[in-house]
Amino acid sequence: MALFFFNLCDGETQTIDEDGLELTSSEDAYLEAVSAARGMWGELLASRINPLRCAFNVTNETGHTLFRVEFPELLEQCRPADPGSPPLAGVMQSLERVHERANAARAEIASSLAQVRRSLAESNDLISKLERLERRSSRAEPIPAKAGCCSGKRK
Repeated sequence: MALFFFNLCDGETQTIDEDGLELTSSEDAYLEAVSAARGMWGELLASRINPLRCAFNVTNETGHTLFRVEFPELLEQCRPADPGSPPLAGVMQSLERVHERANAARAEIASSLAQVRRSLAESNDLISKLERLERRSSRAEPIPAKAGCCSGKRK
């Protein structure tokens, strides 16, 4: 566990966190800062403090700033999707087309793989036949020449 401090900056002043919070990791500290900022948003508005100018400077025990969580970032996370982006139905249609293309590609690969396996099986059969022929020819005794057949004289 490590001690993290969440110092609040409101654009003009910085409020130092004197107590800190023990957490297991920097990721947990970031999530805590985001959660606290969301919870403070209404309180800041009620106090007539602009949350868009606020941030948490998160530091460790030695005072070293680890990261900064800007409150306006929270607004970016809460905004609805861009109106120019395709509606959900369009996204689903796109996903279906991609899925169909992936299935077609998979079928083509399966067909190609089957053809390669058939070719490999044929090649293995041919190699086996060749090996059998080579064994037979190496075991066969030489055929003796007929008398007078190849006496070395040429006509």
